Amino acid sequence: MAENLIKSAAIRIAIVTGICLIVSAILVKRVFHIDADPLAMNVPAYVFIIYMITKGEKQRPKSLNATGWSLIVIATTVIITGAIILTKFV
Repeated sequence: MAENLIKSAAIRIAIVTGICLIVSAILVKRVFHIDADPLAMNVPAYVFIIYMITKGEKQRPKSLNATGWSLIVIATTVIITGAIILTKFV
């Protein structure tokens, strides 16, 4: 049963999204002590929501599979977290 859950693209993307949100929150709140805007902090979750809304559409490119969506989540996390941290030092 556990193997079937891990094979699901939505579950894999959700796990990556959760890890990204946790790491981002730890960096921003605990390491750099920044009170960030919740809307900005949750951008990876919004990417996951977009995936869930569009996962059934046939027009989506086939190359954008679970790995592609996971990379998009990771990239948005790095960009948003980096921007939040940089605003503290500017």
